[in-house]
This record gives sequence, structure tokens and C-alpha cells, in this order.
Amino acid sequence: RTGVRLEGVAGVDDDPQGRDPRVVEDAAGIAYDDPRTELWRGLTLMELERPLEAINAAGYKVWPAELEAMLYKHPGIKEVAIVSAPDERRGETVKAYVVMKEAAPAVTPEEIIGWCRQHMAAYKVPRLVEFSDALPRSPTGKIQWRTLQDKEWASR
Repeated sequence: RTGVRLEGVAGVDDDPQGRDPRVVEDAAGIAYDDPRTELWRGLTLMELERPLEAINAAGYKVWPAELEAMLYKHPGIKEVAIVSAPDERRGETVKAYVVMKEAAPAVTPEEIIGWCRQHMAAYKVPRLVEFSDALPRSPTGKIQWRTLQDKEWASR
């Protein structure tokens, strides 16, 4: 699709090359027109999350994938899933389900939260951390975050 002249599409006629402004080219010149994608830092194509996954923590939008990517940088974390959990004051808050590496030294939820405070904005820091031996997975191997989130909200 790169370099194809698109005529009659809204916004294209203003482009001197005649390309649809919704089409994004990556560094290799490959064009993408899926509205769920965006060029991130000019190098990596990143899929935008579905709005239902956003956690509204005290009026701030928290995106689980962003926090999970940061938590995977912790030296002792093997797997992580971020979900929303009920909070009396904030409405909902951030909760992390964590699977530690076998060789990792024992850590407490407070230590994980402290590490997050050093690496994240204050409103993104998980207020709750729960350790698990394994996270639920689909038959294709994806972490089933929805199962964990439903468990959090079931008691409410």
C-alpha cells in the first residue's frame, strides 16, 4: 500500500503525495492502516489496547500493558498480569498478579510496590500485589487477565 495514490478519501487530497493520513509507515516502509495501531517512537508498531482494559485510577487512565512491560524489567519477575480491583476511595485501583522466577530471592508485595514507585508515575503504581505460582492461560497460551479481573470484582 505504500506509495499508492488514494483519491477521494477524506484528507488525502490535502497530501501532496496523495496518501491517506491514517496510513502509517514503519521504518521499513511498510504501511499499516489498521486504526488500532500507531507508530510508537518511530520504530515499533504497538497495538492500542481496547478501552475496556483501561483502569480508571482516581481519574487517571492506566493501561495494563504499559505497566506489565515495566514490571517485566524487574529482575525477579517471570510473569505479571495487571487488572483493576475495587477501591473504596478511588473507585478502582491497580492490582498486579505476579509469578516470580524460581531462582529469584523472596520478595514481599511492599518491595514490588517500592520498586514500582522508583520506575512509574505515582498513579500507575499497583496498590495491591498478589503472588501466584502460575497465571491462568488460554489454550493458545495467552494470559487470561479477564479471569483474574472477574475474580476481583465478583465479591463486590
